[in-house]
Amino acid sequence: MESLKLIRKYVKRIDSIDPCPICEEMKSKLTTECGVYMFIRKRSRKVDYVGTATGANGLKQRIKQHLSISYDKSVFRIKLGKDKMLNSLDDQVRHLEKHYLISYIPVKEHKSIIMAIEQVLIYEKKSIYNDENIKSKLPNFILK
Repeated sequence: MESLKLIRKYVKRIDSIDPCPICEEMKSKLTTECGVYMFIRKRSRKVDYVGTATGANGLKQRIKQHLSISYDKSVFRIKLGKDKMLNSLDDQVRHLEKHYLISYIPVKEHKSIIMAIEQVLIYEKKSIYNDENIKSKLPNFILK
């Protein structure tokens, strides 16, 4: 039960953070801690993608990968590119910078907690560029 309370605490905390524009200042403030991030549409404030950063350089590296024109493995950008007919990596990054905000939160707990936070956020925010079958993967006791 303590893990569930912890997951809920982080979900509430990221919901309370004002998302920030994607810009050089934001990139320079990114932390190397692991955590969870969300790409949020500027106009509607709808969360389109939730991701995790669990690598050696944490949020800083993972978010910068999404925003790098030389990085072609971003599942979010690939799906967004197909949806918006953005053929080049450069067009995809420019679209993110123009139309999206980002919100992120460092998570000091184990990777399994980070992944659980991501799954709850995907389900609750109904993010369109994450796995469509997430509801069937979450046990009911997590959703309460």
